[in-house]
Amino acid sequence: MVTKKDMAVAILATLCLTSTLFMAVPIKSQDGTISSNEYDPWIDTNDDGIIDIFDIAKLALAFGAEGEPINKTALLLDLLARVEALEQQSPRRGYISISPAGWQPCKVQSADYSTEINWFKATSKVEESSPFYAQVQLPHGATIVNFTAILYFGSYYPLQVSLHRNNPSDITHSNMAYIFDTGLGWPKHVTLFDDTIDYAQVDNSRYSYLVEAYFANPLLSDDLAICSVIIEYTY
Repeated sequence: MVTKKDMAVAILATLCLTSTLFMAVPIKSQDGTISSNEYDPWIDTNDDGIIDIFDIAKLALAFGAEGEPINKTALLLDLLARVEALEQQSPRRGYISISPAGWQPCKVQSADYSTEINWFKATSKVEESSPFYAQVQLPHGATIVNFTAILYFGSYYPLQVSLHRNNPSDITHSNMAYIFDTGLGWPKHVTLFDDTIDYAQVDNSRYSYLVEAYFANPLLSDDLAICSVIIEYTY
């Protein structure tokens, strides 16, 4: 219960705080500079950038109120934990693209190919059993979620692109993703993808990774081209 004595004390406190404010509040000069008093954002209750009579009035009106104080350190740690939890719930995405210049033949002596800005083509001297490859450096610990290839078919012949991981300890490799098109409906540009990735977790401590391309008809493969390959991952 608030008594007359409490009201008198509150009014007296308000007057004292007001007089103190007028002595301590930063005063702007004509050239825009202010006094050297340090601004405390925790005292600026209305967040207007100035500690003035309005902030003091709020404190005076709240005089005598009781409650549980805020632990500012605990509040900050709680906010950081929430941000970290949100980041874990929504993993970040990354992309690696293989340009036409990134392809190399498995057998150099039997390969004939052309590289341009917009595509990579194998020509008539390529052996069907000798694919092309592009080495890729994937982030360790990332998870592959999508494998996409943009292909051009200028004739009715198949083209295959796949993602592999190699195990140097026993010289074996495992197929991770696979894309194949017969060329039906040529001429055409197609974007194909495989999101059913095997061995999706990247482990650079044990494996290396590469993309392979097979041009199914070596005599007419000049009409087939790889425009781009894109590997999407989360981390």
